[in-house]
Amino acid sequence: MFKIIDNAFMHKPTNISHALAALMKKGNVSENALAGATGVPQPTIHRILTGESQEPRISNLEKLARFFGLKAHDLIEGQTGQINETNGLYKHDSETAPGMYDFKNISPGPIPQGKLPLLSWVQAGESKAITEQIWHRGDTDIEMIMVPNMGGPYSFCLRVDGDSMTTSEGKYSFPEGIIIQVDPDIPAENKSFVIARRRDTDEATFKQFIIDGGDKYLKPLNPRYPIIKCDNDIEVIGVVFSAVFFISI
Repeated sequence: MFKIIDNAFMHKPTNISHALAALMKKGNVSENALAGATGVPQPTIHRILTGESQEPRISNLEKLARFFGLKAHDLIEGQTGQINETNGLYKHDSETAPGMYDFKNISPGPIPQGKLPLLSWVQAGESKAITEQIWHRGDTDIEMIMVPNMGGPYSFCLRVDGDSMTTSEGKYSFPEGIIIQVDPDIPAENKSFVIARRRDTDEATFKQFIIDGGDKYLKPLNPRYPIIKCDNDIEVIGVVFSAVFFISI
């Protein structure tokens, strides 16, 4: 069996995201519940948790911190150790502070939405045909895995091989073994993460799509690998919209 341990789109977590995630986990608070209680939109909370929002608005941090009986500075510095069973939200009795929630009334976090096919890099070149066969003909020879986001009707998963998309710089990194989710119906834009293939060989690759003037490139995040200039033989077959880590349990 496998357990999802991270469904972030590989933004690098910050002190804030680590602190907020720890507080939410301790209190079993979902993103939707926290949004409803604080007025901070759920997508904003998600971006903070994944590290996509590197510098959240102080007004949002104040609302989130107040929910947990903290100050915005505590989240910024990642200082959450002062929370205990008799502090702030962790009072499970009728004397919960005004504006706070008793965690017994809060629903658990989101669960996986369903299964997507896990394709090989060879199969990725024919992804639409394969996924259509799975959904419409009931093909059971392809491995299916649980995912938190289903994407469009032709979405599929790939397991990252190698270290060309791993880096210690910037906001994103995709280590070897991570599962990426790909949607062929999302149009590629500048700086999108994409799966592309060479038409002559059907060889697929995972890179960042860069548009510079009138030219297009496939850029690895690891600077040890070369940037590839797109020509007529290279076709973008899908955009990566999420990433998932699995561990054996």
